[in-house]
Parts: sequence; C-alpha cells; structure tokens
Amino acid sequence: MARIAAAIVCILLIVPVATAQETVEQILDQTEEVYKNLQAYHFRGTISYEWVGEDKNTQVPPNSFQSFKGKGGKLRHQSGIGMSKVLAATDGTRGLLFLADKGQYQYSDLTDLEEFIRKGLKLENAAWIFPVISLLDKYSDLKARFHNPRLMPPQVLKMNGEPVNCYVLKGVMEPADIDAVRGNPETELWIHKGLHVVLREIHTETTSGHPLMGENLTETIAFNIAEPHTVPPDDVFEFQPPRGAGEVREFFIPGKTSHDDAVSTLKNREHPFYYELPFLKMKHFILPTVDGEELALSGFRGKYVLLDFWATWCVPCHKQMKDLEKILGEYEEKDLAVLGVNNEELDVTRAFLEKRDPDYPMLVDVGGELASLYGVKNLPALILLDRSGNILSKKSERQTYKQIEKLLVEAGL
Repeated sequence: MARIAAAIVCILLIVPVATAQETVEQILDQTEEVYKNLQAYHFRGTISYEWVGEDKNTQVPPNSFQSFKGKGGKLRHQSGIGMSKVLAATDGTRGLLFLADKGQYQYSDLTDLEEFIRKGLKLENAAWIFPVISLLDKYSDLKARFHNPRLMPPQVLKMNGEPVNCYVLKGVMEPADIDAVRGNPETELWIHKGLHVVLREIHTETTSGHPLMGENLTETIAFNIAEPHTVPPDDVFEFQPPRGAGEVREFFIPGKTSHDDAVSTLKNREHPFYYELPFLKMKHFILPTVDGEELALSGFRGKYVLLDFWATWCVPCHKQMKDLEKILGEYEEKDLAVLGVNNEELDVTRAFLEKRDPDYPMLVDVGGELASLYGVKNLPALILLDRSGNILSKKSERQTYKQIEKLLVEAGL
C-alpha cells in the first residue's frame, strides 16, 4: 500500500508539468482568437528602440500610435514621432489623410483605408506608417509566428495607475513588416490574463555592431490602451481639420514644399497633444447655471475647458470634484476653465451644492441633452476641450489629480 500511495503522489506531482505546457497552448489559442475576431477596438501605445554597447547606450525617441475601429467600416489610425505625425481615417463613406508637419490634409472616396494610405503617401505598405496594421495581423496568426514558447513567471503591469496581471511567454518570433529587429529574435510577450491581448512585445538581438548605436538592440512595443471589442463613439471618426491646415489634392508635389505659404504653419503645432483626438467637431451649447444665469461654450473660446459630468448620488464624482477644484486653483491663470454638468432636478442639485460650494460654475442639464451630445453614458465623465472648443480627450471614469494634471500637460498647459 505504501508503494501505491507513493506512486499516486508521484503522478500528482507530474500532472502540473503537463498542464503548464497545455496552458501555453491555451494562452496562444485564446489570444489569437481575440485578434481574429476583432469587430471593434481601441489600441494605443509606443514603439521604442535601445542600442547598448561597451561604451554606448543610445535610445531613439518612441514612435506613438493609436488606432480605433467602429461600426459601419469606421477606422482611424494615427502615428508619429515629435511633429512628424500622420492621421488616416474613414467614416465608412470617405477617407481622410492628414500630415501634421506639413499642415496638409486630403479627402478621398476610397473607404479602403490601407489602399488610400498607400496611394496618398506613395507607400508599398501602409504598416510602415501605422504599425497597428502589422501588429494585429501578426497577433491573429500568433501560433504560426511564435516558435518554441515557454511560460515564464507571471508579471504585473501598471496601466492607467491600475495593476494588470499578465502571462509572460518567451520564444522566437518571426519579424513583422515594422520590426527593426530582423531574423528570428528572442521575444517576450506579456499577455493580459483577462482579455488575452498583448500588452508588451520585447525583441532582443545582438547585431554586428552599429558604429553609432551599439551592439545589442532591444525593440519594445508597449500598449497603454488595449480594448478589444470596445466600440468607439462615432465622433472619433468625424473630420474637423485644425485651424491653419489646408486641403490638397496630392502630397509631395515635386518642387513644392507646401500647398500655400499663407497656411503652411499650424498655429497649435507646438502642442504635442493637439492631434491626438481632434478632428472631433465642436459641440455648441448654452445652458443655465444653478445660480439662474446662462453660460455658452463660445464664451470660453481661447481657453481650455474641462467639462465635468457628475451626479449627487455618485461618490467617485464627489472625489473628482475636489481634485478639479485643486486643479483649477493651480491652472486658472493658464487659461483653464472648469464647468460642472448635472442632469438632475434643479432643487436636488442646489441642495447638494449648498454643502459643497464648488469654485467653478455648475450647469443644469435636466434631461441630459448635453450629456447625449457628448456621448456621455457613465459617471463621472471628464471631457477636455481645446481653445476652439474641439474635443481633445474623453474619460468615462473617475480621474485623480495626477491623471487630470497629465492630461493638461500633454495638451500643452
């Protein structure tokens, strides 16, 4: 009996080893399945490079990218380093290309965005400009491209201040069109345990020695937003070119550097954030305040505006309200305004505010017409508008003081 018991114990000890190998296969299967069935999404991240040698350590500024897919063939890609930023989008009926450094944009009847990008920018491969195209293709064929995968100890990533548990797989990855590391590099994949989406892809390669860069190259693809199956609001795909930009029929005309010297310089080009979510149209409104006055958005032209959608019953809203008061005290002299928006009955709102006495105006939006106009579905919601009233960012959950401050810094304040 003792021998039988010992044998059973040995079997039990062996089982987890087999299960671990199965887990790797399951992780790859589920991850590949997510990318194969993407009907809508929002991805945002960076690609960075670092060369390390005996006496060199060189880093290249990261390339930022962001992509959205919505219903009805709606698609939006944006990418760039510094001011060399490019945006391509289609609302399902026509396409748009925008070159930020030239201040030029172009419309097309082509709704096949990749074809429009290739023709408009004279490229063989649209993924050279917009890496998500290549990344999504690679991850939807992950099992065929990722060889000899091994399960490493799990890791925790911080995304938007929240911890995210990740599987970590190490193996050999066949390179995609955008990868600087060629051959079959050693690769780490960090995969979200709940969503089965890739949050980190790290390639390492020993090169022959670049005279300026170094011998060991590390390429890191990092996602700070990875939301599969999330349907973006329709206004993400609306087109509102920045003031000062000009429409052209063709980019890169020989012997011509700009479509028109009079509009070749964008007034807001020094703001690194201005292109992130613009092309979202201004939402004009006039609403009463709890004090019986009327406020119009047009009265704040020339200032950045934070619209705070809140409710008396919403505890996270109350916490965000305190942070907004602190933000306003520090940024008011930098052309920032904060407007609260509440859709409850006036008596309810007034009774609550008598105890709070906030430092910024409170608008009365009974019936939620303004909330509907801005696509607000959850509270609290915080929307940042630029100096012309166009939408720069939309947040549908409570933002801390540090998160709000980061939005303002990125916007150029």
